[in-house]
Amino acid sequence: MYGYLALSLLLLVVMAWFIFQPFLVPSTVTANRAAARPPIVLPPKDATAKAVAAPAARPAAPASQAAAAPRSTEDIRASVEAAIAARKAAMVRHSCGGCGAPVDPGDAFCRACGTRVEEG
Repeated sequence: MYGYLALSLLLLVVMAWFIFQPFLVPSTVTANRAAARPPIVLPPKDATAKAVAAPAARPAAPASQAAAAPRSTEDIRASVEAAIAARKAAMVRHSCGGCGAPVDPGDAFCRACGTRVEEG
């Protein structure tokens, strides 16, 4: 009777040790990883204040961009929608009609499900 009680108590102590060990013993892995990191070097406070007060000048735009007129919202929206439509068409062209898996342009059959892939 007391043997089972002692065995269960020992099992309980071992389980508690494995649960609470990370909190009781400092991890050597974390300590080694922290030692391997380079130290953080902050700039002097006066240099930071000067950088915030006087932001760096932007480089000059190329002549092709400088001469271009600003585009309207509708033009931008139309170009984005055209790009999305072209991307969707490319995705449809290179995916299996049966399972939707990606298919290489030269494949005759889908590698995932074996469905014949249409040319074009």
